[in-house]
Amino acid sequence: MWAWFRCSKWSALADAGGPLGNLVAGFLALAVLRYARPTPAVRLLLLLLGALSLFWFTAQLTFESLTHKQDDWYWALQMIGSWRPVGAVVGVGGYVLVGRSISALSRKQRGPNAHAIRLGYSAAAASAVIAGLLFRPEPFRSALEGFLMIGIAPLGLLSVARKARPQDVGSGIGTDSVPHSWIWICVGAVVFGLFLFIQARGLGMAAVR
Repeated sequence: MWAWFRCSKWSALADAGGPLGNLVAGFLALAVLRYARPTPAVRLLLLLLGALSLFWFTAQLTFESLTHKQDDWYWALQMIGSWRPVGAVVGVGGYVLVGRSISALSRKQRGPNAHAIRLGYSAAAASAVIAGLLFRPEPFRSALEGFLMIGIAPLGLLSVARKARPQDVGSGIGTDSVPHSWIWICVGAVVFGLFLFIQARGLGMAAVR
C-alpha cells in the first residue's frame, strides 16, 4: 500500500527507516508549529508535513496489522505476531488522536484556513501520482502506491480542514492568510521537475537502461 523500492539486501533497519522517519518528522514539525511563531506560509508547511507524516505512520500500522502485508512494519509484527490486534488498535487510536491534536493545535495557533489545507493536500496527492506515472520501471503500480500513500492514508486532513477557520473574505488579506508567491511556486515547480527527471528511469538496480 505504500511507496516502495527495490534493494539488494533486506534489513530490519531499512524497513524501520520509513515509519521512524515519519514519526520523527511529524513530531518535529508539530513541535516547531506549537512553540515557534512562524509566518503563515511556514505554518501551512509545518501543519501539512506533520499531518502527512503522522497520518501515514498510523494508517500504515493499522493496515499492516489487519492485512498481514509484508511491508515496513513486517519486521516488528513478525517478532510480536500475537500483538497484531494491539497494533491495529494503536494505529486506529493514534490516527484519531493525530487528527484531533492537529485540529486543536491549528485553531490555537491560528493556522491555515480550510481552503489552504485542502489545496495543499490535493497538491501533495497529485504530485505523488504524477511522480509514480513517470517512474518508467512500473508507472501504474507506482502511481497507485503514491495515491494510496498521500491521497488515502492522510484522509484525516479533510477533517482537520473541516474544523479549521473559514477562508478569509473581503477584499483585504488578513495577516494570517497564506500569501501567493509566484517566485516560490516557480522554484517548487523546477525542483519537482528535476526530481521527476532524476527518478523517472529508476535508481540503482531498478534503473531502466
